[in-house]
Amino acid sequence: MDKAKQYVAMIGGALGALLLFFQSVGYQVEWFNENTINSFINFLTAAVPLGFALYLSI
Repeated sequence: MDKAKQYVAMIGGALGALLLFFQSVGYQVEWFNENTINSFINFLTAAVPLGFALYLSI
């Protein structure tokens, strides 16, 4: 399960870097901000273990 948390953290880091890149080139998307990235990471943090549990229960 530690690996899953590491992958979720890497996805969050990549999304954060993408947000900074967009901001540096002057491309603003209103819905793509720190709050949406954090919400998506929270969702992944809950969904990944659920996926593992469902897979292992088959």
